Amino acid sequence: MISSDRRARMLLSYAMEGGDLAVAELVQNLGAEGAWAKIIEGVLGAPAAERAGRIRIDVVERLAKTTATRFIIPGSDEWPAGLDDLRHAESVQRRGGEPVGLWLRGPGHLAHLMERSVAIVGSRAATAYGSGIATDLAADLVEQGVTVLSGGAFGIDVAAHRGALTAGGPTVSVLANGVDVAYPPGHAIAFRRLGQGAAIGLRAAAWGSSHAGAVPGPQPADRRDVTRHGGGGGGATLRRTQHSKLGAGLRTPRLWRFRVRCTPGPRRPRT
Repeated sequence: MISSDRRARMLLSYAMEGGDLAVAELVQNLGAEGAWAKIIEGVLGAPAAERAGRIRIDVVERLAKTTATRFIIPGSDEWPAGLDDLRHAESVQRRGGEPVGLWLRGPGHLAHLMERSVAIVGSRAATAYGSGIATDLAADLVEQGVTVLSGGAFGIDVAAHRGALTAGGPTVSVLANGVDVAYPPGHAIAFRRLGQGAAIGLRAAAWGSSHAGAVPGPQPADRRDVTRHGGGGGGATLRRTQHSKLGAGLRTPRLWRFRVRCTPGPRRPRT
């Protein structure tokens, strides 16, 4: 039996995918320690119990130290107040609820960074116009003392990060994998700058660690939009490819009544 709420949440973050509604309900009703005990007993099925039973807290804590990552939980000094809203938000694609904790990497104080923040997200297959707008917008926001959030992906996401970093930061990358893993690998340099400068990488669960001893859980769902809009004060969805559906990118903030800014793209003469 784990006797620490924080340790129980660390174990939950390794064993279970972030946003699992069943886990969120267990934690809400029983607390993190009680939820962990029930999972070990098999309340969420044998595969989850077997996976949880293989995880050792000493290994988790050693990996955190080795990778210079830290773990925060609700009530921690760094916990962004905006994430509390996720307890009351509607689920999205059967995912939702408040994270059991966040794995962070970087020198920034997350709660302070989130006090004035905007999420800039968009297409991976972005046009040059869209990438340029994302870079310029991020740089302008940073110069006004606003933190830029994005997801580190190809296209609009990395353009936003680079714009913020070029202007001196700060920027936050919300990752769909472990904070110790550079994914996509092509953005390794950008992630290195995120981890060293006035920036921070965060992940709602620790799956994806590349280090020996980590117990991989289920393939993580890409819940970056959930955490971005839960942590950020506003959103800016930038131009996608010509045939993509802008509404898909706006679904999450619309459900939660966040303000969203869009750019329509360059004008083209009629033929």
